[in-house]
Order: sequence, then structure tokens, then C-alpha cells
Amino acid sequence: MNQTFEFMTALQYQVQILKKQVEGFKTGERYVKIQKEHEREVTYLRQKLKKATEEIVDGERRLKRIRIHWFEVYEDLESEHQKEVNRLKKQLKESEKRAIKAENQRDEFKEKLKERTHEYYEVGIKLEEEQGRNKKLLAQLNRDFENSSIASSKTLRYKKITNNREKSGRKPGAQPGHKGTKRKWQTPTKT
Repeated sequence: MNQTFEFMTALQYQVQILKKQVEGFKTGERYVKIQKEHEREVTYLRQKLKKATEEIVDGERRLKRIRIHWFEVYEDLESEHQKEVNRLKKQLKESEKRAIKAENQRDEFKEKLKERTHEYYEVGIKLEEEQGRNKKLLAQLNRDFENSSIASSKTLRYKKITNNREKSGRKPGAQPGHKGTKRKWQTPTKT
């Protein structure tokens, strides 16, 4: 019972509120009030829309400036990159030229080395041949009656006997004042 009383009281209050609202609509005061609130809200929303539009326009301007700036930065970076690429290409071409030149020089040096090695071996062979011939000739020259079957009277060279005398300082041969000796004249036995 207590709940129905409260429920009824609440309904009565709501009915009174609704009657006042209906009277406000009948007199037109409520319409005027709603219209003023509506106009205030529209004005507020228009101001807000205008502010948002200005912010959007300003944002678009900033975005455009930023975009232009970044395009300039991009173009600068691209030109620097292109310069670096061109420099590296040039450096690569120079390196390739140097590598080709070095390979050619290496090939030339290999050829020269091959020729010199061939010459070295030829000279070595000739040297060995000459050394062999030299040994044979030395052996022939060093032959005498002691190490061969040649008689001592047939040797071409005689061993030199060393002179152990001290030098007197005089010239060799007859000295001044010496009377020379001559062979005697012989008489012919047959004519």
C-alpha cells in the first residue's frame, strides 16, 4: 500500500509538470524560449563550425607549406643522391679502368717474366755447357808428364822454378866493366 501511494504521488507530480509545459506551449512562451535556445545553439554551432572551418583551412595551409617544404627537401635529397650516385659511378669507372690497366700490366709482366725465365734457363744451359767445355780445356791445359802418358821432354810448358835470391838492385845481364866471353873460332876440317 505504501508503494501505491508513492507511485500515485509521483504520477501526480508528473501530471502537474506536464500541465505547466502544455500551458507554456499554449501561450507560446515555451515556443519562444525553445526558439531562442535553438537560435543560441545554432549560433554556437555556427561559430564552432566557423572555427573548425578556419582550423581546417589553416591546417590545409600548413599542410600545403609542409608538403612544399618536404618536396623541396626530397628534391634536395634526390639531387644530392644523384650527385653521389654519379660520383660513385665515375669512381667505379675509374676503378674499372685501373683494374683493366693493372690486369694488362700483370699480363705484360707475366709475359716478361716468362721470357726472362726462358732466357734465364737458356743462359743457365749455355753456362753449364761453357763450364763443361772450360773444364775439358783446363784438363787439357793442365796435362803434363806427371799426370798423363806424355814424355817429360814433350811437355809444352815447363814448371817455373822460383827464385829465392834477394834482389841486388842491379839490372839483369852483364855488368859494366865485365869482359865478355866468346866461342873460339874453329878451323874448318873440310871445305
